[in-house]
Order: sequence, then C-alpha cells, then structure tokens
Amino acid sequence: MEKERVKSVSRELQLQHSRELGTVMFHGNSMYPFFQDGDELISAPVDWSAIRPGDIITYRRMDKYPTYRVVRKTRDEIVLKPDNWESSVRVGLQQVLGKVVERRRHGQVLKNTDWRWIARAYCVRWRDYLSPPLKRSRGWVRRSVKRVQQLLWSP
Repeated sequence: MEKERVKSVSRELQLQHSRELGTVMFHGNSMYPFFQDGDELISAPVDWSAIRPGDIITYRRMDKYPTYRVVRKTRDEIVLKPDNWESSVRVGLQQVLGKVVERRRHGQVLKNTDWRWIARAYCVRWRDYLSPPLKRSRGWVRRSVKRVQQLLWSP
C-alpha cells in the first residue's frame, strides 16, 4: 500500500513541477468520442489566468487524475464537465495540474491548436448551451443533432 502512495505522490510532483507533464494515459468513456480509452494525452502546466471555457484540464482527485472540459471559471474555482456525461464537478485552484495540449492515438497526433480540436470545443459548448431547449423539443431534432455529431466526430 505504501508503495502505491509513493507512486501517487511522485506522479503528482511530476505533474506539478515539470515543464511538460508528459504522457498521461486516458481511461474510460467520459470524454468519448474525442478521447478514447488508451489515448495518450500530453498535459502542460497552465497559469490560472490562462484557463478558458472549452479547455481540457487534468486535475487531482484523491489519487486519480481525471481529465474534463472547462465549462465555467470563477476567481477561485472552475466547473468541469465530461463531454459524454451530464454531471459536472467543481475544482479549486490547488487541484488543477495542467491543460491537455495534445492527443496521440494510433500514431496520429492532434494538438490543441488544430482546427478539429477547436471545432470540437465549440460544438460541445454549443451543445451544452442548447441542451435544455433540445430536451423540450421533438425527438427528431435531438436525433438529427446527435447524428451530425456522430458524423463529425466518429473515430
């Protein structure tokens, strides 16, 4: 057990003090289809004032390092939401470890300056903004929006 705790602390120190956080393996389906299980994510330290809605942030939650998208930011906390789930989480300044700047999948690299990355951020933000009206609309509107998202972002 102590060995696991030492690994966790050393990983946290690496994440907080290195210029480039290095490769972090993404696990789960919380950011599907943009991030898939097994994707390699490159995170870099980020200044609190440089965090913007739409950015993807890695933070510390106990001994795990979840990676979610920024929905809203206040002076001392940010609200993060996975692309694929309805829930959101509030994260304080001390918990933020870095901003994801690159995704590697099967030898292909996608950087946060790429138009596909930027377009995905805008699509997700608009989806979240339009979500309440779409839930009240007819089913065909929701299905049409979902189909367009699948066409644009299928792996």
